[in-house]
Order: sequence, then structure tokens, then C-alpha cells
Amino acid sequence: MNKKDLKTALAFASTDRTRYTIHGVRVEPGRLIATDGHAAIIVHDAPEWKPKSEGATIPRDDMKMLESRTLKGDAVVFAIGERTVTAEIGGMPIETPIIDGAFPEYDRVIPKPNPERSVRFGAKLLKRICEAALETSDAREVWIDLTFPENEHCAIRFDGERIEGAVMPQRR
Repeated sequence: MNKKDLKTALAFASTDRTRYTIHGVRVEPGRLIATDGHAAIIVHDAPEWKPKSEGATIPRDDMKMLESRTLKGDAVVFAIGERTVTAEIGGMPIETPIIDGAFPEYDRVIPKPNPERSVRFGAKLLKRICEAALETSDAREVWIDLTFPENEHCAIRFDGERIEGAVMPQRR
């Protein structure tokens, strides 16, 4: 686990404090999971564990603090206790509380890969499209419509080298 992994997961964690169980990042063996209720991400190959555990959800503010204290190249090692998680960053242990509550069943929400219904776009291309939409609009919220042949409104799966996740379409 490293600084970029923490930052990536945080970008998908809910900022809404009333959504208590998703206002943080779930830490499990080999991955970080976060959702805001509309989009979810799993960052793989993270973190190192001592000892192995089922997992726990760290509050958003505490995960932001851990990310801010992590230097480029630092490994983050998590150990889960009964009510706290200890993150070791550069040999220094930092204890954080655990969110008490059930994290959503993300493995049931994120669609399974289906090569027959998949299309591939370069991340830089999608970034350019998003930047163009933002630059050419004065709207408070800028939307980009994706149209698929069968016009289904369902979760859209995304995959990267070490990430996977889903985006739920917004209602018009």
C-alpha cells in the first residue's frame, strides 16, 4: 500500500457524514474499497497485513490524515484490532478508530467482467473528454452521457491495471 493507493480510494469515499458506513475506506487483505453510493472502487495489491484479518472501515478524516503523513515510497502496513486499526507508516505506528457498521456488499454491486459487453477507452482520452466538458460549461454540475446499443441503465464496470469498480448512472 502506498500514498497513491490511499489517495485513489479516498477519491471514491463518501463525503456525506450522514452516510456513516461509507464515510470512509474499507481495508481488507490485498485491497482498499471505497464508495459514495454512486461509484465504487477496489484498489488491488494493497495493503500488507500483520496479522491477517477480515477487514475494517477507517473513517474518511483518519484516512486523509494517514495519506497526508505518507511520503512517496512509504509502505503502509495495517493491523486491525478489536476497535482500532494501527497503520504503520515509515516505521511509525498511528492508531485510528474503526467505523462500527456494515460496509455495503460491494462484490454484489460491481458487475462481473463481460468481454462481450465491454468497450475500452484510454484513460487519457476519457480525461480529455471530461476536461473538455468542464471547460466548455458554466453549469454547477457537468454530465457526460454514455450511450450503449441496448440502452440499459445499469452499473457500468471499469477496470484498470490495479483497480476495478462501478459507476451507477444518475437519473435525469
